[in-house]
Amino acid sequence: MKSKVLATVLATVSIFQGTLALGTTAQGVCKDGLCGSSFEQTKRPEVEKTPEVRKEEILMNYPPNLGTMQEFGLGLKIAGPNGELIEQTVKPDVHYRGEDGKEYFVFYNQNIEQLRNMFYNKLRKEIDEHWVVLGGQKNSLMRYAEEGKGSIFNFGDYIRGISLLGFTLPYWMFSNKETLHKSALLAEYSAKLKNALEECGSTIDNTDSPCSVIMSKDLSKNAVINPESFLAETEKNFYEVMSSKVLPYKTKVEKLNSMLDYYQKEMTPEASNANAVAFCFPLNRASYYLSNLEKDLQHKDLETLEAMNSLRKKIDRLFIEYRFIFEQNIAPILGVKVDRCKVIVEREDFTMMYLDRAETKKFIQTVKRTLDTKFANIAKTYSLEDVSSTDLIKLAETLQPESFQDMIDKMDEEIAQKNADSSKLFVDSIGIAGRAVAGYALNPSGLEITKAIKGDVQGPEKFSPEEIKECAEEEKRRTSTTKENKDSIKSTSAVCQRIDSAKLDPMKRSDIFRAFDKYLEYTVMQSNLIRTKNKRQFLDNVKSNQEEYVNLLKVFIELNRNNRANREDYDGTLISENRSKETSDGRDRLLREYFVREIQRLDGVL
Repeated sequence: MKSKVLATVLATVSIFQGTLALGTTAQGVCKDGLCGSSFEQTKRPEVEKTPEVRKEEILMNYPPNLGTMQEFGLGLKIAGPNGELIEQTVKPDVHYRGEDGKEYFVFYNQNIEQLRNMFYNKLRKEIDEHWVVLGGQKNSLMRYAEEGKGSIFNFGDYIRGISLLGFTLPYWMFSNKETLHKSALLAEYSAKLKNALEECGSTIDNTDSPCSVIMSKDLSKNAVINPESFLAETEKNFYEVMSSKVLPYKTKVEKLNSMLDYYQKEMTPEASNANAVAFCFPLNRASYYLSNLEKDLQHKDLETLEAMNSLRKKIDRLFIEYRFIFEQNIAPILGVKVDRCKVIVEREDFTMMYLDRAETKKFIQTVKRTLDTKFANIAKTYSLEDVSSTDLIKLAETLQPESFQDMIDKMDEEIAQKNADSSKLFVDSIGIAGRAVAGYALNPSGLEITKAIKGDVQGPEKFSPEEIKECAEEEKRRTSTTKENKDSIKSTSAVCQRIDSAKLDPMKRSDIFRAFDKYLEYTVMQSNLIRTKNKRQFLDNVKSNQEEYVNLLKVFIELNRNNRANREDYDGTLISENRSKETSDGRDRLLREYFVREIQRLDGVL
């Protein structure tokens, strides 16, 4: 069985011409089960627990199904059960990085229909928003997406074709090429997934036609859809056990565990990333069938519950090791860089990563050093010694980043008013100058004379705001002198010399300098506006700095529970950051919550 199944799996997974990267699976990083307890573990005399107490402990600390946490979406929002907008997503079965550096997802039968609906709905939204651009392509795109037959406009081929013929791409098409390409891609995915549904069906339970969809996360490559008939035997082995009417639950769980051990030994997922992706099929099926038994945990007997608890810990440990993408030198949470981690969930509002014990300890130290630095910057207290935890907490208690929001809001109102006032002055100055002398154009960078007028023999010329100011001041000195002396005063500024050479009548000359006065008032207001914006940015930075400090302290406190920095009896941690938005007093505030769950040893488990 090994040679037949594994060889076919590896051949299918390699369909992308080597997109699976070798050596990217973290080895030996998950040997523990999940532990949700937040109480410090100390050695105490063994006390025999009653079955009731033991069952309650298991129910309280039963691990989650990590395989259901990851989601893939296209940013499409749909109405939820209560009318709220939620992103339409699909749960992938495998997440890996190819040799080309791109991220890839694998989906099996049970997720293909959801995946197809998501692409189809996204295409409809794209057509509704850009129906003018898509023009005559709308009907063919929708027909191809709905029926999965025929052909559609291929924007890439079209560009290559007209280039070879020496033609130029029409401007409207060139300026909207991304929309055209994206719509064609969405239609292509919808059509392929439609065909996959017809060929393989939407369920994998006891199916004779397992099917996989391999697609790049950034959608830069077309999806590859493959019938996986060789996996039917694996699925039927699981189904036969779980559909038995004579086997008790505990025996079913034990057989699930035995089959998982068998496939792990046969498929050697530790050998390569390709083997790991192949092993994820039986791993996902074991998790799925176990989840069916988990729907009514509290009514399971103690022995069955203990077996299920141990198997779920084991499956989660294998998920962490083989099911999720391995990353290096990234900063998933709070900008704190980690050398190695597994990304479990990465959404706009939520991140979960797994760190092994060594990385957990390094992460704790990095967060502590970052807190020390921010403490020094905020408190203006500098020391060669580390800041104590008490000092960190005391500073956090004095910070009120939300108090800065009132000042920021007031400054936003001031900036908006100054923008409006300065814009009016600028428009007025342009209008007055333009009406006075054609070809005299004021702009933010100064005065531009685009054409000479009668008596002005010089060509086009540009003058800075400083030169305009110099001329305006010179004109004021000139008008303040007596009429006898006024004519004898010669202009020295370049702008005034140009105006003098134009020999404007008094009315036009007066209008030009009135325009200059408004323009110079505009430049002063712009300078004040820049200073106000800088002050606002400073307050925003202080607020953000304090928010970052508070968030760092939150995760630091969670990490330090149970003395994790000094213990060796756990194998790693799951660190979660929840970045949900909450509206308070009409404002959007980013509130963050952190949770750390230990991955404990599985010594003696199944």
